[in-house]
Amino acid sequence: KTGTAYVIEYRTSVGAPWQFLDTTTHVRFGFQWQVGDYIGIRVTARRGNVSSTPSVPSVLWEAGGDNVVMLQAA
Repeated sequence: KTGTAYVIEYRTSVGAPWQFLDTTTHVRFGFQWQVGDYIGIRVTARRGNVSSTPSVPSVLWEAGGDNVVMLQAA
């Protein structure tokens, strides 16, 4: 919806703290990561002073070089 910002966070291992990656108002977001390296991604929606709970993390641990992954907010 208009006026919603999506805060994207990542972590590099299961026990690592979440780190800020970016904020976007779009429902699509692209980034590059080293294939084969663990990365967890979660998204929080913010509108004004209200934030959602973070999404269930998506974990990528790809083994091939030609994989493309897209996360899209519904």
